[in-house]
Amino acid sequence: MSAVQIAPAILCYTKEELAHRVAAVPDAHTLHIDIMDGKFVNNTTIGTDVLAEFHFPPDKEIEYHLMVADPIKFIEALPGGKNSIFEVHIESVDERQMAGLQKLVAKKGSRLAWVVNPPTMLDKLEKHLAGVEHVLLMTVNPGWAGQSYISDVEEKMRALRAHHPHLTIEIDGGVGPTTIPRAIKAGANRFAAASAVFGQKDPNAALQGIIRLANERKK
Repeated sequence: MSAVQIAPAILCYTKEELAHRVAAVPDAHTLHIDIMDGKFVNNTTIGTDVLAEFHFPPDKEIEYHLMVADPIKFIEALPGGKNSIFEVHIESVDERQMAGLQKLVAKKGSRLAWVVNPPTMLDKLEKHLAGVEHVLLMTVNPGWAGQSYISDVEEKMRALRAHHPHLTIEIDGGVGPTTIPRAIKAGANRFAAASAVFGQKDPNAALQGIIRLANERKK
């Protein structure tokens, strides 16, 4: 299993909020940007118009977590490039759209990660893993920050790790010092951390602490 990574998760509504949070975690290698449209989930966030013009630090990898009903439209509007990952909920894509979506991501020079909600069975995912190296398992129901970690999702982590030893398995929801060790044991190796980072007085110090914890637990 590859090294454990922590991606500070940014849920915001304005360009100013986004800039503040990006600047607050200079040690982050990856930034996880939550995007919601009020349709797929009952919440809205910063839009593609702001994100398309925002200048992220060039050394950062950007995960665009698309909690939206029409991910193709959002992917078309967002910046691409080798540092971009489009995280798409498998529940939001019609089977007939799968091939076109994958081609669009490749055309933008980016990578695709499938996202799976807690109630969704892995059977829906398995047949679409060809060429995909990254899966995000939601450990809360998407839409709102501050929810409790759903431990039953660890069964999916174990199953995915057993069948796909080189897969990046990310989790999102309730991530923190108490849940990271158990998720690592279950097979996760990447974590989108929101309140565990930005809910602390010094977000960058909190990030460093989580990274140390994750590395210690992986040994």
